Amino acid sequence: TDSTVAPSRGGMAESVADSQGAPPDKWVQHLQEYRQAQLRPDLYEAAKRREPKVTHGSVMARDRAFDPVLGRFRDGAVERATAQREREAAVAASNRGRDKQLRVSQRYDIVTHKALVDDEPVATARPPSQTYRSRVGFNIISNEPLANHHFDRPDRRPRGGDSGVGGGGARAHVAHASMDRDFDVVTGRYLADHEAKAARDEDIARRRAADRWWQTRDFDPVRQRFYDAEKDAKAAAAEAAAQQRRGAAKAAALPPAERLRETAGYDVVGHRVIDEERMRVIDARIHRPLVRPLRQ
Repeated sequence: TDSTVAPSRGGMAESVADSQGAPPDKWVQHLQEYRQAQLRPDLYEAAKRREPKVTHGSVMARDRAFDPVLGRFRDGAVERATAQREREAAVAASNRGRDKQLRVSQRYDIVTHKALVDDEPVATARPPSQTYRSRVGFNIISNEPLANHHFDRPDRRPRGGDSGVGGGGARAHVAHASMDRDFDVVTGRYLADHEAKAARDEDIARRRAADRWWQTRDFDPVRQRFYDAEKDAKAAAAEAAAQQRRGAAKAAALPPAERLRETAGYDVVGHRVIDEERMRVIDARIHRPLVRPLRQ
């Protein structure tokens, strides 16, 4: 059926016309949209343009995109694209490393002597001779000429006129003053009178070790005594004398009633005199009024 709608309600007429023949839920949606447009058209349009809200579920879903146990993305397309990029990056890095290796190292295999690149000839030259491995014409350990002290057999040793790398003619060897040693650096023995000098060195080493030992060890904290017996005896005598002096000073500091009591010099149980000097002082103090001269 045809519906006649007033001009002031054109929007409503269009909404109703559009909703004819639609399910009931669509009618409700059209009515809600119409009411929102009539109340605050500006807010309604702003709400339609508003960015979607970031929820906790969306953040968790994004974090679950990568499986940390399997080490791969859960999405198959993302995983295939990432794997392809990684393979391309690995191949590029390997090619760069290979190019750098060929620039700074040999361009053939040192084991099979095959060329590593197609345009590189195989190295067929003999390695340089190892006869001269020093820039001096003598052995730096024994200071002897290479003709006498050399690792190679005699017919391959440098001749007397050779000196240093590639020879170069005869040259007199003058050893430095610090190389003038009185012992053989190879055998470790003195060139003359080895036994006496070895005994001397052993005695010097023993004395030096004893001096270093006594510098750090003077008193034994476990046994509470000095390592040196003579020093320990002197310390014991000094301690005994100090104890006697401390005892005498303590006794002199006592009051007269305590210092001059009879039991301090006489044992009342065993009936014997302990300190005769103290007993004489006590007797003199007791009998002093009897022997005092009379005053005139």
